[in-house]
Amino acid sequence: LHATHTIFDSQQLVAGLDPITDIIKLVHALKNKGYKLYVLSNWDRESFPLMQEKHHELFQLFDGVMTSGVEGLNKPNPLFYKKLLTQYNLNPNHSIFIDDEMYNIQAANNLGINGIHKTSLQSVYTSLEKFKIITVNSYD
Repeated sequence: LHATHTIFDSQQLVAGLDPITDIIKLVHALKNKGYKLYVLSNWDRESFPLMQEKHHELFQLFDGVMTSGVEGLNKPNPLFYKKLLTQYNLNPNHSIFIDDEMYNIQAANNLGINGIHKTSLQSVYTSLEKFKIITVNSYD
């Protein structure tokens, strides 16, 4: 037998996903402070546009988006990070990369990008405070 369909199609996947409220608050707080924000995601070509459409207001806050499905690269491949840096003229030493996988953080660090390992929302806030990006209650 050959499978002719997947368990979830792109629309079903996106329908079941919503951004975390505290992350939305943080994105707004960073944007309001004048920071440029970018998405670097290992997301497929079919469902990511649906996610962008579903959460249009959130994605408007980002200054650029790169996904694996479009670029043909994925994290932790250094070329994926380099492409983001080059395309948006970003200085790695003035950039912070947040991810929940340590191997992706290490790949960013190897290129001179400051990494924050997201083990919890509080870990992100604490790390951003250490970088003097936010204060503990600035995302409220």
